[in-house]
Amino acid sequence: MMPRPVIVPLFLTCLRDPTPIERARARTMGQTARRYRRIASGALGAVAMLATAAQPQVPATPQGSPPTQESPTTPGIAESAPRDHEVHQSGFARSVRVASELLATHRTELEAPGVSAAVAIDGKLIWSEAQGYANLEARTPLLRSTPLRIGSTSKALTSAALGILVEAGTLDLDSPIQRYVPTFPEKTHPITARQLASHRAGIRHYDPQTGDYWNRQRYADVTAALGAFANDPLLFPPGSAYHYSTYGYTLLSAAIEGASEQDFLSFMQTAVFAPAGMTHTGAESSDTESSRRLAASASRFYVHSSFTGGIAEPPPVDHSVKWAGGGFFSTSLDLARFGVALLEGDLLAPETFRLLTTPTLLPAGPGAPRAQSVYALGWRSQEQPLPASSRSVRTIHHGGTALGATSFLVLMPDERLVIAVNRNLHAESFGPFSTLALRLAEVFLGEDDDVN
Repeated sequence: MMPRPVIVPLFLTCLRDPTPIERARARTMGQTARRYRRIASGALGAVAMLATAAQPQVPATPQGSPPTQESPTTPGIAESAPRDHEVHQSGFARSVRVASELLATHRTELEAPGVSAAVAIDGKLIWSEAQGYANLEARTPLLRSTPLRIGSTSKALTSAALGILVEAGTLDLDSPIQRYVPTFPEKTHPITARQLASHRAGIRHYDPQTGDYWNRQRYADVTAALGAFANDPLLFPPGSAYHYSTYGYTLLSAAIEGASEQDFLSFMQTAVFAPAGMTHTGAESSDTESSRRLAASASRFYVHSSFTGGIAEPPPVDHSVKWAGGGFFSTSLDLARFGVALLEGDLLAPETFRLLTTPTLLPAGPGAPRAQSVYALGWRSQEQPLPASSRSVRTIHHGGTALGATSFLVLMPDERLVIAVNRNLHAESFGPFSTLALRLAEVFLGEDDDVN
């Protein structure tokens, strides 16, 4: 019998505290009251005080980083913005109207240059829309096909590749990782793919002291990227604790490469992206032709400026150190297609999908039962009350914050519903973004007062 997902508010798994540079900016600009009252209004205010950072905190810009580039067109964010949308199925006119208004409200209140969303029900796309701008200076509209950084939502894509290899019998979740990555140094304890995928391997995450979140080094492949952390000691014996680690997913991608006998990015394309119909998804900071095409059509990315309080482009970074855990481009449309492929059994058998989305058990103190985490193998799984109706629904999800972007993918298996939302603005707080996804779910489930 599968363990029932633990009930934890969705905000607690995605919300993070402001970074030091964000707090400093708020103090110097004197805008703390306006922005944080809006972001932390209502229930979010209480959550923000109680939340611990389950999503990794983005380190402050290290000394020597280039300054952000100011956009002279920031005031246009609040203006009427271009809109690219499609209603894929009839019968949802009122839901589409309310959903579009929710996107517009989120975009203007959070001062996001662009935001997109896609919804699928019963295996069919229902609605997709992009609002705002991909490039503020050039006034280039954000399209539904415009690639955006999806940050740690990349882990859910990598999880599917892992499941495909497990199904094929070519990867054993509990074998020592050196079976697939013989060049990785042996540690004091063996590490397994299961531990890497559930963040229990003891591999470190980004180091704020060295600024390696802001990596600008190009790694030729995932094996080369292991050099960023391969010689570092483990934080704890594998399996004994939880520590969120994007670098752990870099090692997992090397294991996928070894088990598949195919380079990681090619395997993702042939085994995951193409079968799911994901035509605008791929790696950032790769020298492959497909990645260069994606980069050429991708959005610009933005953060709140520490100097003017407006919008600025962050310094350039290279994502080749973390493709599997935080380095993919995608769109809301593609992520919704991915969710449909999973729920319909087109990518994985139902038992494999359950394996990947069943939360892990964590050790506890002597004599105490092991605590159930919401984190599974590349997914978080939990029951969540919808904001307006408070009806509890089972959700399987992963979110991501990349430099200049925010992403969230939510699957509701019992309702056969998929929601994907993305924007080209870094999240100061993930709470409003997860609320947006759940509000969209309510609208299309007919549980919103504005629709009934």
